[in-house]
Order: sequence, then structure tokens, then C-alpha cells
Amino acid sequence: MGLFMQVTPADTHSTIQLPTELWGVIFAYLPRRELRTCLSIGRLFHDLALSSLFSTARIRFGSWLVVYEVRREVQEGYADENGTSFLLSISMNPGLASCIKHFDVLAFAPHDDCSFEMECLTRAVAAMRNLRTLRWYTAQNAYMIPSERFLGTIASSTQLRECSLPFECVDVLANLGPFPHLTGLSLDVLPLGQRNESLDVALYERCAFNFKSLLDIYAQAPLAALSVPGEVATTLCPKQTLCNLTHLALRNPRHLRHFDSVLEHCVCLESFWISWCDHDGTIPDISALFQVLK
Repeated sequence: MGLFMQVTPADTHSTIQLPTELWGVIFAYLPRRELRTCLSIGRLFHDLALSSLFSTARIRFGSWLVVYEVRREVQEGYADENGTSFLLSISMNPGLASCIKHFDVLAFAPHDDCSFEMECLTRAVAAMRNLRTLRWYTAQNAYMIPSERFLGTIASSTQLRECSLPFECVDVLANLGPFPHLTGLSLDVLPLGQRNESLDVALYERCAFNFKSLLDIYAQAPLAALSVPGEVATTLCPKQTLCNLTHLALRNPRHLRHFDSVLEHCVCLESFWISWCDHDGTIPDISALFQVLK
């Protein structure tokens, strides 16, 4: 006997059919007692269960185990196939897509041509009309960045509040204009070169220039949270942007000699965070910052 379930969302009179395969994956992890309980839940509670189960979704391409040399080889075909199948289910199922509010992309691409995966991602995100948070993770050894079409899609998302992207994306973001309701922006510089000797200086400088243009755009639609490479925050953040920040995070700052003057403009700051990868044995001196923060 096949398992068939229907969901009727609160905001529509149409009946949404959740793919049976997704319920099968969920139930496979439940103990027998909980499984019986879930299967006995009335149709009245299905929409509540659906919104709770799929409010956060995470999709993965490639393997971080290989990227960080935890394993030498991992069979990726099955995982990637399941990932794209799930994305296609989202794009074709408005009820399921509307449940997703937080979406993580773990992009450790096992091959150079990721056009199909990117197209599936773009269509799925376009269907997520209630998306609030999007986070993109990648790594230098298996590098995968969003396409221009994908960035254009999230730029048109009227509900998106927080976004985390690779630093190179500022080239496209500066041309797209401000996201309608974005309040938090995180830009990760690590794929540009995790160690100083591997940093693509020309690319970094171009992105830093466009980053200044990007923040100038957001001066009229102020950001509350900003997470960026340390150097660009020190030299390129407009005063208007700094005045509106409540949360500021710096990633891998090489020096913080003049950052105390930056903090003086952060009059609304509630939290301040510094992350540092100690590759060359040097740690930036942050003692001067405490005089400003106290």
C-alpha cells in the first residue's frame, strides 16, 4: 500500500501534495513508537508539521570531507542526485517552497561544470516566497560561487532579510542595486585566498572597490548587521553605514591599527566579533580597541 499525504495551507483553499519520497526519508529516522504517532496524526495538523519540518533547508553539492582532507574519496553521485531532486521538488511544489524560511547552500563542487545544479538552485530559490535567510558556504579547494542569474533572483526576493555570500559576488551585487528589505550582509573572503601567499590581489582589490559602491547603495536602506573582511571595513565602510550597525564582524584582519576610529562611528553597536585564522603565527593587536569599546 502506498503512502499518500495531503496538506491544505492556511492561506489557500487548494490542496498541496507533499512528495511521498520526502516523508519516507523523514520517517526512516523515527523510532517505531514515534512513527506510529506521526502516521496517526490527523490531516488537521499536517500543515503545522510541514511548516516546522521545512522552515530550514540545507542543500549540499560535493563533499567537505574531501575538501578538508578528512577522506581521500567520497562517492558524490547519489548525494548530488538527491540534492537536485529535492530542489526540483521545491520549484514544482508551491506549498513546500512557501514553508522554507532559511536556506543553506554547502557548495563544495566536485566538478567544474555546475550549470545544471545552479539552474536547479535558481528555480528553487525563486519559488521560496517566504525566504528570510540565505547562507552560501564554499571552500578554496572545491570552489563554487553563485551565478549572476542566481544573485538576480535573490535580489528580487522581497522577504529576504539576511544574506551570506562569497566576497566576489560584490561585482554583481553592486550592479543589481539594494535588496528590498535586507538588514544583514555577510561576505566571506576566504575563497579568494585562505593564506596570504595565495590571495588573488587583483581580484581582491577590484572586489573591495565594488564593495564601497555596494555600501553606498545601502546608505539609503541601512544595514543593521555586517560581516566582512577586516581591511575593507577599516578603509571602505561609509560613516552612514557604520552609524546604523548593531552587529559587526571582521574576518581575518591583517592589521587593526586604525580600526579604533571606525568603532567610534558605530554608535548603535551591540555586538562586535573578530575571527582570525592563525596561518603565519601572528595575531593582530586588539588592545587599542578595548579603550573604544568600554
